[in-house]
Amino acid sequence: MMKKTSRRHTFIALFGIIMLAFLILMSFAGAKQLVDTSSSGGDPLKNVYEKDIKTPDEALRINPQNETAWIEKGLALDILNRHDETIKAYDRVIEIDPQNSTVWIYKGLTLTTLGKYNEAIIAFDKAIEINSQDLDAWKHKGTTLVDLKRYDEAIAAYDKAIEIDPYNSLAWYSKGDALVYLNKPDEALKALDKALESKPSNRLILDSKAAVLVKLGKSDEAMKIYDKEIEINPQDLIALYNKKTLSKQIK
Repeated sequence: MMKKTSRRHTFIALFGIIMLAFLILMSFAGAKQLVDTSSSGGDPLKNVYEKDIKTPDEALRINPQNETAWIEKGLALDILNRHDETIKAYDRVIEIDPQNSTVWIYKGLTLTTLGKYNEAIIAFDKAIEINSQDLDAWKHKGTTLVDLKRYDEAIAAYDKAIEIDPYNSLAWYSKGDALVYLNKPDEALKALDKALESKPSNRLILDSKAAVLVKLGKSDEAMKIYDKEIEINPQDLIALYNKKTLSKQIK
């Protein structure tokens, strides 16, 4: 009985050693492949996204009218920063289905990446024309109008988004941001407070509120915000720096 048990333990031990050696070899092989790709000027992530383009291409060879495949191809091209080709892919979808509001939004976002803000507004407006309750279309339109320094129009777009979803913190935050540009800190503060109702610990919103409070001469309240951020994360270097900087200003 002891011999059988001993043999069983020996077998398990040997099997474990073999598996460990196999895993080590596989790790070296994977590392070598990554090094070989990098040394040859390749980008592993780029290769992944290039494959993401080939997959919809295969589907499009079977059915050139496949909207989903064109969108997937456009998204992959966008990640690869091949934005002009991205636009062409989205335009192909629009040719197939002009009422696809989602692809109009995708096209608008790519146009903003290219700095073509006025064309992007047209794309977002088209999405809104198709679906006036499209929250994302209104938000992206607002952000693009801010890029164009058309702040009043941006606020109107954010107000529409808020009308659709009164609890959308991003819409409230973005509205507050636009109001800051218009030098309306009191109104901006109200918008940021609304944004914090649904996301009370959001770092971006808290920092914006603190900046507005300082602008309004309410440094003590701004300090409380930095204290809250530090309470959430004692290692928050940005909050610690902001608190230190504000303390020097107060003194």
